Amino acid sequence: MSIKYKVLYAGARVYWFIFRPFNLGVNIMFVRDEHILLVKHTYKSGWHLPGGGVHRGEDLDVAAYREADEEVGAKIHDLTLFGTYTHRADYKNGYIVTMLSEDFEIGQPKDGEIAEFGFFPFDELPSNTTKGIYNRIAEYRQLEKRPFIGKW
Repeated sequence: MSIKYKVLYAGARVYWFIFRPFNLGVNIMFVRDEHILLVKHTYKSGWHLPGGGVHRGEDLDVAAYREADEEVGAKIHDLTLFGTYTHRADYKNGYIVTMLSEDFEIGQPKDGEIAEFGFFPFDELPSNTTKGIYNRIAEYRQLEKRPFIGKW
């Protein structure tokens, strides 16, 4: 893992502990043939969906396109709202807006934030995949009910 990102992440966690900020994030489910794209960050453990924070004044779709490009070099051809989730982690309170793309191209990460990424079958996810990913896959398989709302 990158020491730079670990130090920055540790500093951010201290800030979050003191100030308990509200956070708005966006992530993207890239799904193809019952496989989902997951990323592993250089500064925290586990496998996650690509995504990140929405900048002040930034539209949600713009944030999704930006994060997808930065984290996995993705070119998204379709993007739809999948769900909105309450998320409380790392001393932050906020929401994650999850988008879905089933038509995309994946390239390479633009910076050193992503240690590795890959497509995984829904039923063969890495052991340290977050619980939220399992919940999103279960929801994805319920095609008749979208968008979703609930807890991450």
